[in-house]
Amino acid sequence: MMNKSRFGLSMKIVSKKEHQLNGYLVIFYLSKDGRLLVDVIDEESDSHSYIEGFLHHWSDFGDIKEDLIPMIDSVKNGYSVNEFVSSEISCAYIESETTFFIHESDIGEGKIEAAKDPNRHMPTSIFEKIILKWVEFLESQGR
Repeated sequence: MMNKSRFGLSMKIVSKKEHQLNGYLVIFYLSKDGRLLVDVIDEESDSHSYIEGFLHHWSDFGDIKEDLIPMIDSVKNGYSVNEFVSSEISCAYIESETTFFIHESDIGEGKIEAAKDPNRHMPTSIFEKIILKWVEFLESQGR
């Protein structure tokens, strides 16, 4: 199975899983050389979400289950007002209704900037669903 990535590089894909999640097309790939790739496309605007870069650095299902999912649950269940989760490329600022993908060192400024760009935020309920599907994919690949 061949796939042409959005970066213009051809690569062999050995595993691919697609999901339709409330207006987002989510595609997980495993390339022949072992790279995990993620596409999250807002179907209304046909643009890629910043969650792709965030997930690229959250590729161990054990870490996600131990750290990230409890943070999401804490906000969702009202135990925390928000949570801030880092990856090498971006950070996720999780609130009960919306998750923002922030690059700025100042969280307040980052949230303002992310709110202006529809690719840099999404409903927290969708964020959680994507994370859970990502964990399923990682587990199916032995990651």
